[in-house]
Amino acid sequence: MVAKITLGILAVLFVLTGVSGSFSETMIECREPKGYGYYFENGFVSASQKGWTEDAITGGIIALELKENSADILFKDAHQLKSASGQGAQVVLTGVGTRTISVSVIYNKTNSEHYVFDLLNKKMAFTSLKFEGFIEKASLMISECK
Repeated sequence: MVAKITLGILAVLFVLTGVSGSFSETMIECREPKGYGYYFENGFVSASQKGWTEDAITGGIIALELKENSADILFKDAHQLKSASGQGAQVVLTGVGTRTISVSVIYNKTNSEHYVFDLLNKKMAFTSLKFEGFIEKASLMISECK
């Protein structure tokens, strides 16, 4: 376990310092996040539907991938495997702690996500803010990882 954490910290340092190399590694993979979402009233969500509700990504997978000079978030929902950067998002490595890595994903000016991966305890937490679309929602989900 210590070797995996050390490898993860080294890979992040390579990303942060711009050391070039030919590597791509999925650092941690998390399954079926669960939590709560708040749905805002808009043209698609009525006043009776707005508010807090339990939320989950059933069958979903979220993974942190470190590439040569960047990080990416890979996710699988009910449909297919996707990459945040492949969807046009700006993926920013926002922090590296002694056991955690934080990543922010900005899809556009009104949709963003923030992930914190705990490499030691094999957990992930993420927040998602989505506005000016069909569904306007703020959510927090937690997942066990491997």
